[in-house]
Amino acid sequence: MELSDEKLNTLIENTRPLVDFWSEDDVDLEERKSAVLKLREYFGNKYTIEYRMLRNRRSVNPDKRSHIDMLFPGLGNCEIANWALHGTDIFLDEQFDSYRSTAFNRPDTYRAISKENFTQWLEALLTSPLALKEQIDSVLASDVSLSECEKQVLNEMLDSVEEEQLRKDGSLAGELFSWLDLNSDGKAVVFCGHEKTAENVYQMLVDKFGGLVERHVAGETPKFIMEPDIRVLVCDHAGEDGINLQGKKRLAVHYSLPLSISRIEQRNGRLNRYSAYSKSSEKVQSLVLVPKRDGFYKQWAQLLVSGVKVFSRNCASLQYKIDEFIDSSWPDIHANGYSGLLTLSEQLAGENGVVDNAIRDLEVQEVFEQDVLDIVNAKKILKSSIPGRYRFRRKHGSNERMDYVGTAFRFEE
Repeated sequence: MELSDEKLNTLIENTRPLVDFWSEDDVDLEERKSAVLKLREYFGNKYTIEYRMLRNRRSVNPDKRSHIDMLFPGLGNCEIANWALHGTDIFLDEQFDSYRSTAFNRPDTYRAISKENFTQWLEALLTSPLALKEQIDSVLASDVSLSECEKQVLNEMLDSVEEEQLRKDGSLAGELFSWLDLNSDGKAVVFCGHEKTAENVYQMLVDKFGGLVERHVAGETPKFIMEPDIRVLVCDHAGEDGINLQGKKRLAVHYSLPLSISRIEQRNGRLNRYSAYSKSSEKVQSLVLVPKRDGFYKQWAQLLVSGVKVFSRNCASLQYKIDEFIDSSWPDIHANGYSGLLTLSEQLAGENGVVDNAIRDLEVQEVFEQDVLDIVNAKKILKSSIPGRYRFRRKHGSNERMDYVGTAFRFEE
């Protein structure tokens, strides 16, 4: 709930004197009813829609699973796997942070990266070395006037792409081999989020696993769903929405890490879905790949795993609120580097963090919505069960009021 919501506060202040039952002032009953209804309608509409507060929503608290949650496999553990480089070789993540810092302090000399397009660069870094190469190539081929020193920095990053791509792919192949070997009835979906990255991953996995691997094609039903021999499905951005990939045992591999919680929630939703097999389905496991050294990639992964916990709990009711808060933090991260992600993670997590506060707001709203439903249902019961001669009228005396209450609720003396 937004405590700074001026319209909500105004409605509350307008309603307060009308529901002060200790006040000696006469109150217009129609005015009171109108004020209460306006407050209830605004509160219910704004906070129900904005936070996706449906009576039968899936819980954001894994320890308080609703009856709806029981129909879904649920989200399990998330493992983080590393890829490494030789000795003192510099990761693209480290080169990117150095480039960001230099460009921030010398904007007249380094023009290709700025506060306005920083997240575009970061999204490419967190997708794959190939995606970062595509970003750099587009800058070098553009009309942007680049200094020689900036061109040199960008070309040095390009020189690192091939080796780091091989290392990341090798880590993926090793993790998949181990998981498939330990889970003979399991299947894995590899989310790449980028067409060229998905095509590269698919070709690499086919070379290692042969016919066990399928490439998702938009608009077509994957054989992965029905054919037991196809155990790995590789998806680009098109595979993050609109397909049902649930089953008895599933692994979601986040080869790329989007900057949007909503996109990750969509990915989870491909696997954590209702199906006829739900009663015997195991919780969806997740795997995230990160460089071995600290940087943007590793800190963003930690934020998602430990701060938001998007891989281990349903965040559908929270995703827009969290994305809004994260989006407001990018200018600070652009200025200060990946250490800003650690600060952001601390603000999101914890007992009084953004996430827990949002959960408490949702729980309050859920109680409010249930109270409204209880009132509506009570009115229906009373209307159908009370004879006309007992209907409440303000003119009736106390004895008739007691008859009314006794009849309505079946009290016996």
